[in-house]
Amino acid sequence: MNLADNLKKIRKEHHLSQEQLAEKLGVSRQSVSKWESNLAYPEMDKVLQLCKLFDLNMDELLNQDIKEVSDNKQAKININKYIDDFLEYVTKTIDMFTSMSWKEKLKCLLEQFVIILSMIIIFAIIGSVFDSILWNLSDVISSRIFELILSLLRVIYLIICFILGVILELHIFKVRYLDYYTIIKEDSKKKSLEKEGEEASSKNLSNEEGKIVYQQKSQKIIIRDPNHASYKFIDGLLKCFLLGMKIMVAFLACIACFSFIFLAICLVLSFLFVKTGLTFIGTILILIPSIIINLIVLTILYHFIISKKNKKMRLAISFVISLFMIGIGTGLMFLSFTNYDIEDDVNSSSYMETEKVIPMTDNLYIHDNYYPIEYVESPFNDLKILIRHSNYYQPDIYHHDNMISFHLNTKDSNRMDMVRKIMEDLNEKKLVNYTNYKITIYTSKENMEKLEANKITYQQQQEQKEKEKLYDEINSLHAELSEKEMEIDSLKSQLDFYEREEEE
Repeated sequence: MNLADNLKKIRKEHHLSQEQLAEKLGVSRQSVSKWESNLAYPEMDKVLQLCKLFDLNMDELLNQDIKEVSDNKQAKININKYIDDFLEYVTKTIDMFTSMSWKEKLKCLLEQFVIILSMIIIFAIIGSVFDSILWNLSDVISSRIFELILSLLRVIYLIICFILGVILELHIFKVRYLDYYTIIKEDSKKKSLEKEGEEASSKNLSNEEGKIVYQQKSQKIIIRDPNHASYKFIDGLLKCFLLGMKIMVAFLACIACFSFIFLAICLVLSFLFVKTGLTFIGTILILIPSIIINLIVLTILYHFIISKKNKKMRLAISFVISLFMIGIGTGLMFLSFTNYDIEDDVNSSSYMETEKVIPMTDNLYIHDNYYPIEYVESPFNDLKILIRHSNYYQPDIYHHDNMISFHLNTKDSNRMDMVRKIMEDLNEKKLVNYTNYKITIYTSKENMEKLEANKITYQQQQEQKEKEKLYDEINSLHAELSEKEMEIDSLKSQLDFYEREEEE
Protein backbone atom coordinates (compact mmCIF):
# COMPACT_ATOMS: atom_id res chain seq x y z
CA MET A 1 0.00 0.00 0.00
CA ASN A 2 1.14 3.55 -0.77
CA LEU A 3 -0.02 7.02 0.19
CA ALA A 4 -2.32 7.37 -2.83
CA ASP A 5 -4.41 4.28 -2.03
CA ASN A 6 -4.52 5.02 1.72
CA LEU A 7 -5.54 8.64 1.16
CA LYS A 8 -8.36 7.62 -1.21
CA LYS A 9 -9.71 5.00 1.27
CA ILE A 10 -9.54 7.18 4.32
CA ARG A 11 -11.20 10.12 2.53
CA LYS A 12 -14.13 7.94 1.43
CA GLU A 13 -14.48 6.37 4.93
CA HIS A 14 -14.83 9.86 6.40
CA HIS A 15 -17.32 10.85 3.65
CA LEU A 16 -15.18 13.72 2.40
CA SER A 17 -14.90 14.94 -1.16
CA GLN A 18 -11.60 16.06 -2.67
CA GLU A 19 -12.66 19.66 -2.36
CA GLN A 20 -13.61 19.29 1.33
CA LEU A 21 -10.31 17.57 2.16
CA ALA A 22 -8.39 20.23 0.23
CA GLU A 23 -10.20 22.95 2.19
CA LYS A 24 -9.21 21.33 5.50
CA LEU A 25 -5.59 21.10 4.44
CA GLY A 26 -5.46 24.54 2.82
CA VAL A 27 -4.58 23.29 -0.68
CA SER A 28 -6.34 23.07 -4.04
CA ARG A 29 -8.54 20.21 -5.18
CA GLN A 30 -6.09 19.45 -7.97
CA SER A 31 -3.34 18.84 -5.42
CA VAL A 32 -5.47 16.22 -3.60
CA SER A 33 -6.35 14.63 -6.97
CA LYS A 34 -2.64 14.38 -7.88
CA TRP A 35 -1.84 12.80 -4.49
CA GLU A 36 -4.53 10.16 -4.96
CA SER A 37 -3.43 9.52 -8.56
CA ASN A 38 0.16 9.08 -7.36
CA LEU A 39 1.26 11.91 -9.67
CA ALA A 40 2.53 14.07 -6.83
CA TYR A 41 3.63 13.71 -3.23
CA PRO A 42 2.47 16.03 -0.40
CA GLU A 43 4.91 18.09 1.57
CA MET A 44 5.91 16.97 5.05
CA ASP A 45 3.71 19.54 6.81
CA LYS A 46 0.70 18.28 4.82
CA VAL A 47 1.53 14.68 5.73
CA LEU A 48 1.58 15.71 9.41
CA GLN A 49 -1.75 17.49 8.93
CA LEU A 50 -3.24 14.34 7.39
CA CYS A 51 -1.98 12.23 10.32
CA LYS A 52 -3.47 14.65 12.85
CA LEU A 53 -6.73 14.97 10.93
CA PHE A 54 -7.36 11.22 10.66
CA ASP A 55 -5.69 10.16 13.96
CA LEU A 56 -2.87 8.18 12.28
CA ASN A 57 0.87 8.06 12.53
CA MET A 58 3.16 8.49 9.52
CA ASP A 59 3.99 4.80 9.21
CA GLU A 60 0.31 3.83 9.11
CA LEU A 61 -0.46 6.51 6.51
CA LEU A 62 2.50 5.89 4.22
CA ASN A 63 3.19 2.14 4.48
CA GLN A 64 0.39 0.11 6.16
CA ASP A 65 -3.07 -0.86 4.97
CA ILE A 66 -5.52 1.73 6.25
CA LYS A 67 -8.37 -0.83 6.28
CA GLU A 68 -6.53 -3.14 8.71
CA VAL A 69 -5.48 -0.21 10.89
CA SER A 70 -9.03 1.16 11.03
CA ASP A 71 -10.44 -2.30 11.82
CA ASN A 72 -8.06 -2.73 14.78
CA LYS A 73 -8.82 0.75 16.06
CA GLN A 74 -12.54 0.20 15.60
CA ALA A 75 -12.37 -3.01 17.66
CA LYS A 76 -10.63 -1.14 20.49
CA ILE A 77 -13.15 1.69 20.21
CA ASN A 78 -16.06 -0.77 20.33
CA ILE A 79 -14.74 -2.50 23.48
CA ASN A 80 -14.21 0.84 25.19
CA LYS A 81 -17.65 1.98 24.06
CA TYR A 82 -19.29 -1.15 25.49
CA ILE A 83 -17.56 -0.61 28.82
CA ASP A 84 -18.45 3.09 28.85
CA ASP A 85 -22.09 2.34 27.98
CA PHE A 86 -22.32 -0.25 30.76
CA LEU A 87 -20.80 2.12 33.32
CA GLU A 88 -23.10 4.90 32.12
CA TYR A 89 -26.07 2.52 32.50
CA VAL A 90 -25.03 1.71 36.08
CA THR A 91 -24.43 5.38 36.89
CA LYS A 92 -27.84 6.41 35.54
CA THR A 93 -29.50 3.61 37.51
CA ILE A 94 -27.82 4.71 40.76
CA ASP A 95 -28.64 8.38 40.12
CA MET A 96 -32.24 7.46 39.35
CA PHE A 97 -32.69 5.45 42.57
CA THR A 98 -31.12 8.18 44.69
CA SER A 99 -33.56 10.70 43.17
CA MET A 100 -36.67 8.54 43.71
CA SER A 101 -38.87 8.43 46.79
CA TRP A 102 -39.39 5.17 48.67
CA LYS A 103 -42.80 4.73 47.03
CA GLU A 104 -41.33 5.15 43.55
CA LYS A 105 -38.54 2.71 44.40
CA LEU A 106 -41.07 0.15 45.61
CA LYS A 107 -43.13 0.62 42.45
CA CYS A 108 -40.05 0.20 40.25
CA LEU A 109 -38.87 -2.95 42.04
CA LEU A 110 -42.35 -4.47 41.99
CA GLU A 111 -42.66 -3.82 38.27
CA GLN A 112 -39.29 -5.45 37.57
CA PHE A 113 -40.31 -8.46 39.67
CA VAL A 114 -43.57 -8.84 37.70
CA ILE A 115 -41.69 -8.56 34.39
CA ILE A 116 -39.09 -11.17 35.40
CA LEU A 117 -41.80 -13.51 36.71
CA SER A 118 -43.78 -13.10 33.47
CA MET A 119 -40.71 -13.91 31.36
CA ILE A 120 -39.97 -17.00 33.48
CA ILE A 121 -43.55 -18.25 33.01
CA ILE A 122 -43.46 -17.58 29.24
CA PHE A 123 -40.09 -19.30 28.81
CA ALA A 124 -41.30 -22.25 30.93
CA ILE A 125 -44.42 -22.66 28.75
CA ILE A 126 -42.38 -22.47 25.52
CA GLY A 127 -39.87 -24.95 26.94
CA SER A 128 -42.60 -27.41 27.94
CA VAL A 129 -44.09 -27.21 24.41
CA PHE A 130 -40.73 -27.93 22.77
CA ASP A 131 -40.09 -30.66 25.33
CA SER A 132 -43.34 -32.42 24.43
CA ILE A 133 -42.50 -32.10 20.71
CA LEU A 134 -39.07 -33.61 21.25
CA TRP A 135 -40.52 -36.50 23.28
CA ASN A 136 -42.51 -37.49 20.21
CA LEU A 137 -39.18 -38.15 18.49
CA SER A 138 -38.08 -40.59 21.19
CA ASP A 139 -39.54 -43.53 19.24
CA VAL A 140 -37.29 -42.76 16.27
CA ILE A 141 -33.98 -42.23 18.13
CA SER A 142 -32.27 -44.59 20.55
CA SER A 143 -33.11 -43.88 24.20
CA ARG A 144 -29.56 -43.11 25.36
CA ILE A 145 -28.82 -40.85 22.40
CA PHE A 146 -32.19 -39.16 22.84
CA GLU A 147 -31.56 -38.46 26.54
CA LEU A 148 -28.13 -37.02 25.71
CA ILE A 149 -29.55 -34.80 22.96
CA LEU A 150 -32.46 -33.73 25.16
CA SER A 151 -30.14 -32.78 28.04
CA LEU A 152 -27.91 -30.80 25.67
CA LEU A 153 -30.87 -28.97 24.13
CA ARG A 154 -32.22 -28.13 27.59
CA VAL A 155 -28.91 -26.60 28.65
CA ILE A 156 -28.73 -24.59 25.42
CA TYR A 157 -32.33 -23.44 25.87
CA LEU A 158 -31.67 -22.34 29.47
CA ILE A 159 -28.60 -20.35 28.37
CA ILE A 160 -30.58 -18.70 25.54
CA CYS A 161 -33.48 -17.90 27.88
CA PHE A 162 -31.12 -16.42 30.47
CA ILE A 163 -29.31 -14.20 27.97
CA LEU A 164 -32.53 -13.16 26.24
CA GLY A 165 -34.22 -12.52 29.59
CA VAL A 166 -31.35 -10.31 30.79
CA ILE A 167 -31.39 -8.35 27.51
CA LEU A 168 -35.17 -7.88 27.61
CA GLU A 169 -35.15 -6.90 31.28
CA LEU A 170 -32.36 -4.33 30.81
CA HIS A 171 -34.02 -2.91 27.70
CA ILE A 172 -37.46 -2.70 29.33
CA PHE A 173 -35.93 -1.08 32.42
CA LYS A 174 -34.14 1.43 30.19
CA VAL A 175 -37.25 2.26 28.17
CA ARG A 176 -39.58 2.34 31.18
CA TYR A 177 -37.34 4.31 33.56
CA LEU A 178 -33.86 5.40 32.52
CA ASP A 179 -35.08 7.14 29.36
CA TYR A 180 -37.44 9.24 31.50
CA TYR A 181 -34.92 10.25 34.16
CA THR A 182 -32.02 12.63 33.62
CA ILE A 183 -29.80 14.97 35.60
CA ILE A 184 -29.29 18.43 34.20
CA LYS A 185 -27.13 21.31 35.30
CA GLU A 186 -28.50 24.70 35.91
CA ASP A 187 -26.18 27.61 35.29
CA SER A 188 -26.92 30.55 37.45
CA LYS A 189 -25.25 33.76 36.44
CA LYS A 190 -24.58 36.22 39.16
CA LYS A 191 -23.06 39.61 38.60
CA SER A 192 -21.59 42.09 41.00
CA LEU A 193 -19.84 45.39 40.29
CA GLU A 194 -17.28 47.04 42.50
CA LYS A 195 -18.50 50.12 44.34
CA GLU A 196 -16.63 52.35 46.73
CA GLY A 197 -17.36 51.79 50.42
CA GLU A 198 -19.75 48.81 49.74
CA GLU A 199 -19.18 45.18 50.76
CA ALA A 200 -19.97 42.24 48.51
CA SER A 201 -23.55 41.02 48.93
CA SER A 202 -22.62 37.35 48.50
CA LYS A 203 -19.65 35.39 49.82
CA ASN A 204 -19.73 33.12 46.75
CA LEU A 205 -19.09 36.02 44.28
CA SER A 206 -15.86 37.87 43.65
CA ASN A 207 -16.22 41.60 42.92
CA GLU A 208 -12.57 42.49 42.43
CA GLU A 209 -11.87 44.88 39.55
CA GLY A 210 -15.51 44.93 38.44
CA LYS A 211 -15.35 41.43 37.00
CA ILE A 212 -18.44 39.46 36.06
CA VAL A 213 -18.46 36.16 37.98
CA TYR A 214 -20.32 33.01 36.89
CA GLN A 215 -21.28 30.44 39.45
CA GLN A 216 -22.24 26.97 38.26
CA LYS A 217 -24.09 24.60 40.50
CA SER A 218 -25.48 21.15 39.82
CA GLN A 219 -29.10 20.46 40.55
CA LYS A 220 -30.83 17.11 40.22
CA ILE A 221 -34.11 17.38 38.37
CA ILE A 222 -36.33 14.40 37.66
CA ILE A 223 -38.04 14.55 34.29
CA ARG A 224 -40.73 11.94 33.71
CA ASP A 225 -43.75 11.92 31.48
CA PRO A 226 -46.75 11.23 33.77
CA ASN A 227 -48.72 9.71 30.88
CA HIS A 228 -46.15 6.92 30.64
CA ALA A 229 -45.39 6.63 34.34
CA SER A 230 -46.65 3.06 34.68
CA TYR A 231 -49.22 0.63 33.38
CA LYS A 232 -52.56 0.41 35.10
CA PHE A 233 -52.14 -3.21 36.14
CA ILE A 234 -48.77 -2.35 37.75
CA ASP A 235 -50.45 0.41 39.74
CA GLY A 236 -53.19 -2.01 40.74
CA LEU A 237 -50.68 -4.63 41.88
CA LEU A 238 -48.75 -1.99 43.80
CA LYS A 239 -51.92 -0.74 45.50
CA CYS A 240 -52.90 -4.31 46.44
CA PHE A 241 -49.39 -4.92 47.76
CA LEU A 242 -49.41 -1.72 49.82
CA LEU A 243 -52.92 -2.49 51.08
CA GLY A 244 -51.78 -5.95 52.21
CA MET A 245 -48.76 -4.44 53.95
CA LYS A 246 -50.94 -1.86 55.68
CA ILE A 247 -53.34 -4.58 56.87
CA MET A 248 -50.41 -6.50 58.35
CA VAL A 249 -49.06 -3.33 59.94
CA ALA A 250 -52.54 -2.58 61.35
CA PHE A 251 -52.58 -6.06 62.91
CA LEU A 252 -49.16 -5.38 64.47
CA ALA A 253 -50.47 -2.03 65.68
CA CYS A 254 -53.35 -3.80 67.45
CA ILE A 255 -50.85 -6.06 69.21
CA ALA A 256 -48.83 -2.98 70.17
CA CYS A 257 -52.01 -1.38 71.58
CA PHE A 258 -52.66 -4.41 73.78
CA SER A 259 -49.05 -4.41 74.97
CA PHE A 260 -49.37 -0.69 75.74
CA ILE A 261 -52.47 -1.39 77.86
CA PHE A 262 -50.70 -4.27 79.61
CA LEU A 263 -47.67 -2.10 80.43
CA ALA A 264 -49.96 0.65 81.75
CA ILE A 265 -51.68 -1.89 84.03
CA CYS A 266 -48.30 -3.13 85.24
CA LEU A 267 -47.27 0.46 85.95
CA VAL A 268 -50.33 0.96 88.14
CA LEU A 269 -49.82 -2.38 89.93
CA SER A 270 -46.17 -1.55 90.60
CA PHE A 271 -47.31 0.98 93.23
CA LEU A 272 -48.32 -1.99 95.37
CA PHE A 273 -44.58 -2.58 95.92
CA VAL A 274 -43.71 0.91 97.15
CA LYS A 275 -42.25 -0.56 100.34
CA THR A 276 -39.61 -2.48 98.40
CA GLY A 277 -37.57 0.68 97.77
CA LEU A 278 -35.05 0.03 95.00
CA THR A 279 -37.24 -2.69 93.52
CA PHE A 280 -40.08 -0.22 93.11
CA ILE A 281 -37.81 2.47 91.61
CA GLY A 282 -36.23 -0.05 89.23
CA THR A 283 -39.66 -1.30 88.16
CA ILE A 284 -40.81 2.26 87.43
CA LEU A 285 -37.60 2.96 85.47
CA ILE A 286 -38.24 -0.15 83.37
CA LEU A 287 -41.98 0.26 82.78
CA ILE A 288 -42.02 3.98 81.86
CA PRO A 289 -39.38 3.71 79.06
CA SER A 290 -41.02 0.46 77.92
CA ILE A 291 -44.25 2.41 77.48
CA ILE A 292 -42.32 5.11 75.58
CA ILE A 293 -40.78 2.50 73.25
CA ASN A 294 -44.25 1.04 72.74
CA LEU A 295 -45.50 4.50 71.79
CA ILE A 296 -42.59 4.91 69.35
CA VAL A 297 -43.53 1.63 67.68
CA LEU A 298 -47.19 2.67 67.55
CA THR A 299 -46.22 6.04 66.03
CA ILE A 300 -44.12 4.41 63.31
CA LEU A 301 -46.86 1.92 62.47
CA TYR A 302 -49.55 4.62 62.43
CA HIS A 303 -47.50 6.90 60.17
CA PHE A 304 -46.90 4.00 57.80
CA ILE A 305 -50.63 3.29 57.60
CA ILE A 306 -51.54 6.92 56.85
CA SER A 307 -48.43 7.43 54.63
CA LYS A 308 -46.92 10.15 56.79
CA LYS A 309 -43.22 10.80 57.38
CA ASN A 310 -41.70 10.16 60.81
CA LYS A 311 -39.58 12.61 62.74
CA LYS A 312 -36.63 10.25 62.81
CA MET A 313 -34.31 12.27 65.01
CA ARG A 314 -36.89 12.74 67.76
CA LEU A 315 -37.87 9.07 67.71
CA ALA A 316 -34.24 7.94 67.75
CA ILE A 317 -33.37 10.17 70.72
CA SER A 318 -36.43 8.96 72.65
CA PHE A 319 -35.51 5.33 71.90
CA VAL A 320 -31.90 5.74 73.10
CA ILE A 321 -32.99 7.52 76.30
CA SER A 322 -35.55 4.78 76.98
CA LEU A 323 -32.93 2.07 76.61
CA PHE A 324 -30.65 3.96 79.00
CA MET A 325 -33.45 4.18 81.59
CA ILE A 326 -34.22 0.45 81.21
CA GLY A 327 -30.56 -0.33 81.85
CA ILE A 328 -30.55 1.79 85.02
CA GLY A 329 -33.81 0.19 86.24
CA THR A 330 -32.50 -3.33 85.63
CA GLY A 331 -29.34 -2.53 87.57
CA LEU A 332 -31.34 -1.16 90.53
CA MET A 333 -33.58 -4.24 90.60
CA PHE A 334 -30.55 -6.53 90.55
CA LEU A 335 -29.06 -4.63 93.50
CA SER A 336 -32.34 -4.83 95.44
CA PHE A 337 -32.69 -8.60 94.91
CA THR A 338 -29.37 -9.18 96.70
CA ASN A 339 -31.12 -8.14 99.94
CA TYR A 340 -34.06 -10.55 99.53
CA ASP A 341 -34.52 -13.73 101.57
CA ILE A 342 -35.15 -16.81 99.42
CA GLU A 343 -37.42 -19.53 100.85
CA ASP A 344 -37.30 -22.84 99.01
CA ASP A 345 -37.61 -25.36 101.84
CA VAL A 346 -40.63 -27.67 101.54
CA ASN A 347 -40.36 -28.47 105.24
CA SER A 348 -41.26 -24.91 106.23
CA SER A 349 -44.58 -24.04 107.83
CA SER A 350 -45.90 -22.47 104.60
CA TYR A 351 -46.19 -25.94 102.98
CA MET A 352 -48.94 -28.48 103.53
CA GLU A 353 -49.26 -32.28 103.05
CA THR A 354 -51.51 -34.50 100.94
CA GLU A 355 -51.59 -38.20 101.77
CA LYS A 356 -53.04 -41.23 99.96
CA VAL A 357 -52.72 -45.01 100.50
CA ILE A 358 -52.82 -47.35 97.49
CA PRO A 359 -52.92 -51.16 97.87
CA MET A 360 -49.93 -53.00 96.42
CA THR A 361 -50.46 -55.41 93.49
CA ASP A 362 -48.12 -57.69 91.57
CA ASN A 363 -48.05 -55.58 88.37
CA LEU A 364 -48.18 -52.11 89.93
CA TYR A 365 -45.63 -49.53 88.74
CA ILE A 366 -45.11 -45.76 89.12
CA HIS A 367 -44.95 -43.45 86.15
CA ASP A 368 -42.42 -40.85 87.34
CA ASN A 369 -41.21 -39.30 84.08
CA TYR A 370 -41.93 -35.74 85.25
CA TYR A 371 -41.76 -35.75 89.05
CA PRO A 372 -38.81 -36.86 91.23
CA ILE A 373 -39.82 -39.39 93.89
CA GLU A 374 -38.14 -40.35 97.15
CA TYR A 375 -38.66 -43.91 98.46
CA VAL A 376 -38.55 -44.56 102.23
CA GLU A 377 -38.48 -48.09 103.64
CA SER A 378 -41.24 -48.80 106.15
CA PRO A 379 -43.22 -51.80 107.49
CA PHE A 380 -46.27 -50.91 105.31
CA ASN A 381 -47.46 -53.66 102.97
CA ASP A 382 -49.26 -51.06 100.83
CA LEU A 383 -48.04 -47.77 99.38
CA LYS A 384 -48.33 -44.64 101.51
CA ILE A 385 -47.84 -41.60 99.26
CA LEU A 386 -47.10 -38.23 100.92
CA ILE A 387 -46.81 -35.01 98.92
CA ARG A 388 -45.64 -31.74 100.51
CA HIS A 389 -46.70 -28.74 98.46
CA SER A 390 -47.71 -25.11 98.59
CA ASN A 391 -51.18 -24.23 99.79
CA TYR A 392 -51.86 -22.69 96.40
CA TYR A 393 -51.38 -25.95 94.48
CA GLN A 394 -53.51 -29.07 94.45
CA PRO A 395 -51.71 -32.41 93.78
CA ASP A 396 -53.66 -35.18 92.02
CA ILE A 397 -52.70 -38.84 92.47
CA TYR A 398 -54.09 -41.05 89.69
CA HIS A 399 -54.38 -44.83 90.03
CA HIS A 400 -55.42 -46.33 86.70
CA ASP A 401 -55.09 -50.10 86.05
CA ASN A 402 -51.54 -50.90 87.18
CA MET A 403 -50.10 -47.39 86.85
CA ILE A 404 -49.74 -44.56 89.38
CA SER A 405 -49.10 -41.01 88.11
CA PHE A 406 -48.98 -37.53 89.64
CA HIS A 407 -50.13 -34.08 88.55
CA LEU A 408 -49.65 -30.74 90.32
CA ASN A 409 -52.29 -28.12 89.43
CA THR A 410 -53.04 -24.59 90.59
CA LYS A 411 -56.15 -24.13 92.69
CA ASP A 412 -58.60 -21.87 90.86
CA SER A 413 -60.10 -20.59 94.09
CA ASN A 414 -56.73 -19.61 95.57
CA ARG A 415 -55.19 -17.72 92.65
CA MET A 416 -56.06 -14.27 94.01
CA ASP A 417 -54.86 -15.33 97.44
CA MET A 418 -51.62 -16.42 95.83
CA VAL A 419 -51.24 -13.02 94.12
CA ARG A 420 -51.85 -11.23 97.41
CA LYS A 421 -49.37 -13.51 99.15
CA ILE A 422 -46.73 -12.80 96.53
CA MET A 423 -47.26 -9.03 97.00
CA GLU A 424 -46.93 -9.35 100.76
CA ASP A 425 -43.76 -11.42 100.45
CA LEU A 426 -42.21 -8.92 98.04
CA ASN A 427 -42.98 -6.02 100.35
CA GLU A 428 -41.31 -8.02 103.14
CA LYS A 429 -38.38 -8.63 100.80
CA LYS A 430 -38.91 -12.38 100.55
CA LEU A 431 -38.82 -14.61 97.50
CA VAL A 432 -40.83 -17.80 98.10
CA ASN A 433 -40.90 -20.71 95.65
CA TYR A 434 -44.60 -21.61 95.60
CA THR A 435 -44.11 -24.26 92.90
CA ASN A 436 -41.78 -26.48 94.93
CA TYR A 437 -43.00 -29.90 96.05
CA LYS A 438 -41.75 -33.22 97.45
CA ILE A 439 -43.16 -36.70 96.75
CA THR A 440 -42.34 -39.42 99.28
CA ILE A 441 -43.49 -43.07 99.11
CA TYR A 442 -43.41 -45.22 102.26
CA THR A 443 -43.43 -48.98 101.68
CA SER A 444 -41.48 -52.17 102.32
CA LYS A 445 -38.20 -53.01 100.65
CA GLU A 446 -39.84 -55.93 98.84
CA ASN A 447 -42.48 -53.60 97.37
CA MET A 448 -39.83 -51.09 96.26
CA GLU A 449 -37.96 -53.83 94.39
CA LYS A 450 -41.19 -55.04 92.83
CA LEU A 451 -42.15 -51.50 91.77
CA GLU A 452 -38.75 -51.02 90.13
CA ALA A 453 -38.94 -54.41 88.39
CA ASN A 454 -42.47 -53.68 87.15
CA LYS A 455 -41.34 -50.31 85.85
CA ILE A 456 -38.50 -51.95 83.91
CA THR A 457 -40.92 -54.56 82.57
CA TYR A 458 -43.31 -51.82 81.46
CA GLN A 459 -40.53 -49.91 79.71
CA GLN A 460 -39.40 -53.09 77.96
CA GLN A 461 -42.97 -53.75 76.82
CA GLN A 462 -43.19 -50.22 75.45
CA GLU A 463 -39.89 -50.64 73.66
CA GLN A 464 -41.07 -53.96 72.22
CA LYS A 465 -44.25 -52.31 70.92
CA GLU A 466 -42.17 -49.59 69.29
CA LYS A 467 -39.92 -52.22 67.71
CA GLU A 468 -42.91 -54.13 66.38
CA LYS A 469 -44.32 -50.94 64.96
CA LEU A 470 -41.00 -50.20 63.24
CA TYR A 471 -40.80 -53.77 61.91
CA ASP A 472 -44.30 -53.43 60.46
CA GLU A 473 -43.32 -50.20 58.72
CA ILE A 474 -40.11 -51.78 57.38
CA ASN A 475 -42.00 -54.83 56.06
CA SER A 476 -44.55 -52.54 54.42
CA LEU A 477 -41.77 -50.56 52.73
CA HIS A 478 -40.07 -53.78 51.62
CA ALA A 479 -43.33 -54.97 50.06
CA GLU A 480 -43.70 -51.65 48.19
CA LEU A 481 -40.06 -51.86 47.11
CA SER A 482 -40.56 -55.39 45.76
CA GLU A 483 -43.56 -54.23 43.73
CA LYS A 484 -41.56 -51.32 42.31
CA GLU A 485 -38.65 -53.62 41.45
CA MET A 486 -41.02 -55.94 39.61
CA GLU A 487 -42.39 -52.98 37.67
CA ILE A 488 -38.84 -51.84 36.83
CA ASP A 489 -37.91 -55.36 35.62
CA SER A 490 -41.03 -55.47 33.45
CA LEU A 491 -40.24 -52.08 31.91
CA LYS A 492 -36.61 -53.09 31.31
CA SER A 493 -37.70 -56.28 29.54
CA GLN A 494 -40.00 -54.24 27.30
CA LEU A 495 -37.21 -51.80 26.54
CA ASP A 496 -34.79 -54.64 25.70
CA PHE A 497 -37.41 -56.14 23.40
CA TYR A 498 -37.81 -52.84 21.50
CA GLU A 499 -34.04 -52.38 21.22
CA ARG A 500 -33.59 -55.91 19.83
CA GLU A 501 -36.29 -55.19 17.27
CA GLU A 502 -34.50 -51.99 16.22
CA GLU A 503 -31.18 -53.84 15.84
CA GLU A 504 -32.84 -56.58 13.71
